[in-house]
Amino acid sequence: MVSDETRARMRVSHLGYKVTDETKAKIKATELGRKFSAEHRAKISRAKLGHTVNAETRRKLRAALAGRKLSAERKAKMSEASRGEKNYFWRGGIHTPYGTEFNTALKTIVRDRDGHLCQNPKCYLPENGCAHDVHHVDYDKRCNDPTNLITLCHRCHSKTNRGRRDYWTEYYQALQVVRGIGATMELRA
Repeated sequence: MVSDETRARMRVSHLGYKVTDETKAKIKATELGRKFSAEHRAKISRAKLGHTVNAETRRKLRAALAGRKLSAERKAKMSEASRGEKNYFWRGGIHTPYGTEFNTALKTIVRDRDGHLCQNPKCYLPENGCAHDVHHVDYDKRCNDPTNLITLCHRCHSKTNRGRRDYWTEYYQALQVVRGIGATMELRA
């Protein structure tokens, strides 16, 4: 373990030091195929927790990756890494199935009622070749009463699934009442 004082001295001693292309190639060759232990990967993950990337860096990354084609093998690995326990939204296997009446016909009825527009007052995005999502206001997948369903664009719908369920339930219940849909719905005090 290196002390903070030693790190500071090392930082100063390396100021202005440029790594040659030959050295970069050697470093790359030694790192190629290297596998980190689970413990080391966990440490890296903790170190990056809360790290945000500024807009300029995002722009540069987007430009660098533009037009890049992924191999079928890479796509399969990425798909596998996002399923089940490996997915960062994993909550211990909690899964509630949708009711049988939540089908294409019901979704079409709700979208028609809402004029095929996102019903978030800050959005009102129209469908553009792709049908909007139908969201369960109270998050109960078995409660498929049209008064409990609202049309949202994918962006607004994904915001409702990032936590703060109590907030979004109250928000969209109040909105449904204002719209005159489900005026009998009870709002939480």
